[in-house]
Amino acid sequence: MKNKSASLLPKLFFITIIVMAGSVVYLRYEGKKTYGKEKEYQKIYENGKDLYEKKEYDQAVTQFNKLLNLNSKNFSYGAEDYILKVYRKQGKLQQFVEFLKSRIGKGSDSAFKDATRLSILAKVYLEELKDKNEAKKYYLKIVSQQPSPESYLALARIDDEQGDLAEAVKYAEEAAKWLRVSGYSYSISSAEGLTILGNLYFKANRLQDAQKTFEEVLSLDPKNVSAQESLMKLAKTTSALGAPSKS
Repeated sequence: MKNKSASLLPKLFFITIIVMAGSVVYLRYEGKKTYGKEKEYQKIYENGKDLYEKKEYDQAVTQFNKLLNLNSKNFSYGAEDYILKVYRKQGKLQQFVEFLKSRIGKGSDSAFKDATRLSILAKVYLEELKDKNEAKKYYLKIVSQQPSPESYLALARIDDEQGDLAEAVKYAEEAAKWLRVSGYSYSISSAEGLTILGNLYFKANRLQDAQKTFEEVLSLDPKNVSAQESLMKLAKTTSALGAPSKS
């Protein structure tokens, strides 16, 4: 039995060597194939860029769409950004929006990229298309996936303008929570975000909360004119009422 096992060892060793060699050859073949594809994708991408620089926008879009259809891992996002630039330059806002919607969920790291796509859509609907309901829909998607004080404050502004003060306060409070937990490290000015909350408290007649919030703003930015003026206005209001109302 031992002799039989011993005689099998060279055969197994030989088979293992063949399998390993075959794997190396296959991997090299796949690597060359992938490299060849990426070289082809790069050529298409560079061609699209050249057409864009020459202001031949329609031809550029054709090239970049070709890349997107090929699902190029390294060039898809660049192609997407160029198509958006083209539609911006051509003033084709509706096409810009529809194209961006079609790209949601696309790409190897779409969750990260989608946050940017949704943010752009929300801003376009709010600031350019003046469609607050559509803008709100996209801001709500953002806060459900990747919450940020900027998105909560955008929701607060929309609800305030639409007359829903309670919802506006709720979203501004959420923004304040994120700013405080993060140590006020977000791109939006912490003083700006908290001032919005303070003004909403004032509007909702939550005067003590408003005062505390404006004082917090001044602790972050002692020269903040808006907070200083709001506290003066608040003092006049509470003086006229006799005492601040409780929240």
